[in-house]
Amino acid sequence: MAGQATVTAKCCRLEDIELGALALAAIKSCLMWKRLSVPLRVGIGFAIAGLALTVVGILRGNVPANPASIAVALLIGGGVWFIVSWAIATAAVDVEQDVARASAADADEASDSLP
Repeated sequence: MAGQATVTAKCCRLEDIELGALALAAIKSCLMWKRLSVPLRVGIGFAIAGLALTVVGILRGNVPANPASIAVALLIGGGVWFIVSWAIATAAVDVEQDVARASAADADEASDSLP
């Protein structure tokens, strides 16, 4: 198989494909996605959902056919969903880290009190 190779990354498996610009771009974007924090990935996911719902609203005629109105609707739709979901995910991650630290501290205290 001339010109073909196997490429494996932590988050993507691209086997037996011809390495080209598209394959390298997919690997790079996948690796970049994994480097983002969990709250940021959650925020981006919900922003995409918010944008999709906003586009549905635009297509149904709920937004005037003015480019500025469409831009504002997309900004509000995607932006609000991103900010709210990112904030909730950040709070959840912080709480989980605090609980893990408290559990580790309790375990250390319990092991120190053993005879």
